[in-house]
Amino acid sequence: MPALTLLTLTDRFQTDLAATVARLRQGLDGIDGAIDLSDGLDRLLVGLGERAPELTLVAIGGTGRRERSLGSDVDLLVLCDDVLEAAPQRIVHPLYDLGLEVGLTVRTVDDCMALYSAGEFDSWAALLEARYLAGPRDRFDHLTAALRRAIASGDAATFLRSALTGRD
Repeated sequence: MPALTLLTLTDRFQTDLAATVARLRQGLDGIDGAIDLSDGLDRLLVGLGERAPELTLVAIGGTGRRERSLGSDVDLLVLCDDVLEAAPQRIVHPLYDLGLEVGLTVRTVDDCMALYSAGEFDSWAALLEARYLAGPRDRFDHLTAALRRAIASGDAATFLRSALTGRD
């Protein structure tokens, strides 16, 4: 199936958003509203990811957890082989044009794994809730396998203590 045009993607997102807002006004409960908002955003993000097939698009933070509300930002990780050559503009510019606040991180898998040793526990913890959206799946699988290995090693208890207390 060919990739949808940018106009089609953004129009569908806006239509989905308007429908969800109308349903919320008619009494849709908050959890179902969050699911609807997340589904609409996921459709948009997957479509945008198809416009940059060399990049792996990953939802993190609230976006990864599918905890979406009307004012939520969009937390994204772009996994790539070379950060300097990554060009995520085809993904993020349409999001900005829609008025969405975007939290974007561009990293290699090795960069992600180095967050722990650098003491960036909040960023590293966000990876534990990462959710694949689009692009080469092997990068995401490599990341999740590396995360599992790190957690299975003796470092997991130290990480959890540091994450919970907010310090080394």
